[in-house]
Amino acid sequence: MNILIVYYSLTNVTKNVVEIFKENLSKKHSVSLFELKTEPEFKNNNIKKDFKIVGLPDIKGFDIVLVGGPVWAFGADFPILKFLESVENVKGKEFILFVTMAFPFKWMGGSRALSMMEKFLKEKDGKVLQKFCINRMFKNVEKEAKKISENIISLIKT
Repeated sequence: MNILIVYYSLTNVTKNVVEIFKENLSKKHSVSLFELKTEPEFKNNNIKKDFKIVGLPDIKGFDIVLVGGPVWAFGADFPILKFLESVENVKGKEFILFVTMAFPFKWMGGSRALSMMEKFLKEKDGKVLQKFCINRMFKNVEKEAKKISENIISLIKT
C-alpha cells in the first residue's frame, strides 16, 4: 500500500510520533511524509487564525492518508483544520486520524479534535477507517506510538 502521513507539529511531539509510525509502517508499505508549514510560521506565543498553509500535498496517488496533529484548546489544531478544509481528491479516499495531547484522557480534547477532523472529511465523502489519540501524561509516547502503528498495520488490508 502507498501511504501518506500529513501532520502538523509545533513542539515536535507529533513529529516524533510520525517518525515512529513511518519506521513501523515502512516495513510492509511505502510511506511518504508531508509536514504542514504555516505562513507566518507559528511560535508558541503567536498562534493566530490568520495564516496560510505553505503548499498542499496531492493525496490522489495514495491508498491511505494518515492525518494528525496536536490538540489545541480542547480541539484540533488550526493548520490541520485548514488542510482538511483545503485538500482535494478526498471522495472515496481512506483516512486514519490521530492527535497528540498532554492531558491523560481522550475526553479532555482528543475526542473533540478527532470529531472536528472527521467532520471535514465526511463532508467531502472521505472514509475514516480509525481515529487514535496519543496522550503523553503518565504514558511512554514512543511505546504508545509503536502500539498504534501495529494497530494501523492490522487495519490496512494489503
